[in-house]
Amino acid sequence: DLVAANQVLAVTDNREATAALRVAEMAASVTADIDLANNELTMAQRHLQRVTQLFAHQAVSGGEIDQATASVRKAEAALKRAIGQKQLAECQRGLEVARLESYNVRSPFAGHVLEVVGKLGQSLARVDPVLTLASLKRLRVELHVPVSWYVRLRPGDSCSLSASAPVGQGLSLYERSTNDLYTLAAYIEGPAAGADDDAA
Repeated sequence: DLVAANQVLAVTDNREATAALRVAEMAASVTADIDLANNELTMAQRHLQRVTQLFAHQAVSGGEIDQATASVRKAEAALKRAIGQKQLAECQRGLEVARLESYNVRSPFAGHVLEVVGKLGQSLARVDPVLTLASLKRLRVELHVPVSWYVRLRPGDSCSLSASAPVGQGLSLYERSTNDLYTLAAYIEGPAAGADDDAA
């Protein structure tokens, strides 16, 4: 099968990572603590404003001003703490997304899947192969031409060969000579057209 670069080819058992991501997403979406801290800060600021006005009319003591001011500082700290906890939850969500992605086996380049080694439900180690992927853009082949062909092939002659798997397509070849050595350059027709390599 033809696959694109970075395409997901296989997924290892990621049930635990998927569950962890869901928990992290729920934690990152919670805003109740921030909302509560915001309300408490607003109330503390309003109380400080009222106490300050009363203090201007000598209706309250300076100690009440200090206490109201401390309440505002405490509410501000609680809000910062709530915001920090949400940021940590969002970072944890990002980590879980990356961890879940690590369970995907992606194609490092565009090519053809030649063989699938792994099987559904099989237990694999990191070093165990899952599949064989090959890029057919550039192929290097070695052709053993029968001796009887030597007198039949001339520089510039064309001939066609049938390629076996994984290509499964015809190969158009042109031939050139260097003294007594013959070199054939192969071009794969079809989707991989234009890819050429020398073959001795």
